[in-house]
Amino acid sequence: MKKPQMSQLSSHTALWRRFSAAFATIIFLICAGVCFLAAMRFSNSPDRMTVFDASTSPNMLRKISTQALESPIDIDRARTALEFLAKKEPMTVGVWNRLAYLDRLENGIPTKEGLAALLQGYEVSPFGDLDMMIWRVDFASAHWSAMPTSLREKTLSQIPIIARFGISYDWRRIQCRTNPHPSLYEPICASAPEVVRPNS
Repeated sequence: MKKPQMSQLSSHTALWRRFSAAFATIIFLICAGVCFLAAMRFSNSPDRMTVFDASTSPNMLRKISTQALESPIDIDRARTALEFLAKKEPMTVGVWNRLAYLDRLENGIPTKEGLAALLQGYEVSPFGDLDMMIWRVDFASAHWSAMPTSLREKTLSQIPIIARFGISYDWRRIQCRTNPHPSLYEPICASAPEVVRPNS
């Protein structure tokens, strides 16, 4: 059997070394890329100590306010972030709805400030998507006695639009049967006449 010559062995060894070096480089680059992306993601994720002010980007303010409303809740931090965000994006209805929610969370019922935020949300977007309209009715229903006439009227205006969405049927059925306020359940029941309200 013919033995491989030294030149052939040297050539194979050199080729293997080049292949190993290239493979190691590829692995290093992949690991470096993964670490870089992880670092970027971490740097864009605020923690409870992240400092912010009026110059902070809207996206970061949204993240900060969302995080501040997670347990343990930091109402002051959430409010400050949302107030900065409202100045940057006054035409974003979700900001005003969250300010109204935060006000209720802090005080138990909507105060003058929370009602003003809710009303401003209607000024920005009289209707909006289905989830938001349902949220508005649910929010107002939970505090119907605190709603001024203007907000009651705007709340009632959501119901016929909600009824246009077939996927809202389950919500309308439950509201028809359980909502305690005639001003709300009567138009809701009218949109689902096959539902029988107990004791009606």
